[in-house]
Amino acid sequence: MIICTLMGLVLASAGYGSAATAPAAKADRPNIVIIVADDLGWNDVGFHGSKIKTPRLDELAKQGVILDQFYVYPTCSPTRAALLSGRNPGRLGILAPLYLDPKDSLPLETVTLAELLVSGGYATGLVGKWHLGPTFDYGPRKQGFREAYGSLHSGADPYKHHWRLGRTWFRNEEFMDEPGHATDLLGREASDFIRRHREHPFFLYLAFTAPHVPLEEEERWIKPYEGIIQNKDRRLFAGTVTHMDDAIGRVLDALDEWKVRERTLIIFLSDNGASHPSRRRNLAATTDITSRRATIARCAAGKAKCTKEASAFRRWRIGGASSNIAK
Repeated sequence: MIICTLMGLVLASAGYGSAATAPAAKADRPNIVIIVADDLGWNDVGFHGSKIKTPRLDELAKQGVILDQFYVYPTCSPTRAALLSGRNPGRLGILAPLYLDPKDSLPLETVTLAELLVSGGYATGLVGKWHLGPTFDYGPRKQGFREAYGSLHSGADPYKHHWRLGRTWFRNEEFMDEPGHATDLLGREASDFIRRHREHPFFLYLAFTAPHVPLEEEERWIKPYEGIIQNKDRRLFAGTVTHMDDAIGRVLDALDEWKVRERTLIIFLSDNGASHPSRRRNLAATTDITSRRATIARCAAGKAKCTKEASAFRRWRIGGASSNIAK
């Protein structure tokens, strides 16, 4: 299964026989929560045997279904485009991470998952990273999201919320300054979205900026890994992932608090898997199984030549595939 097909499954769960048919009655429609981690590797979650503690994701995996052959693209923007459009991102002209050129954005004529759901009466909200257009003219509000909050670009600083080329933190179609750690702010906003829309079907696209660099965490998230993980950069990464897991837990708690979890489809995935150690200073795990599962273009025999070619195709990424959870 590849990321492009996920849109069809979500629409089917919402009562759409096809993109052209009318949805089921409101009472029969589930809420939809899609959670995306940024640069999370296969070996970076507890339920895959990692040293990194992710109790809330482990709980979700135990209660739900783990998709062991679910594949995403090698970089973030292509995966996000495929997720929201149900199309191969190459057909949309999105082959790599998007930056400042508006012509490289998700085309405005693209029919998105949010647009289809909002036409059927869903409340739609993006909370987190967009990275499918550099300006609000190509932002989430132009692609079916009635509410949008988070980072317009990639790689937001956890506390300053600035991208390397300028401001990125926004609400709807205005940049803003706001105190707090990005992971906490996104978890809080997602929980509040659930509270406000609990009476009607909703689609929440929660796209964390973690554990993408730059990383900065309070000692309380890092200290538990002292004596367990030797590499200090890896400890910082582990703390970042556990912090994100905690924020995901608060979102799950909000679903329970407002008694809507039993009628909510929850999907968790990583956008592209772990990063190459030479680029990320070994912040994300690149174990043999991560690399092996990532190189879906590689020869079945796993010959060195095929591995090298696949690595070159992915440019600087390792971990272009991630196991994911669907509940």
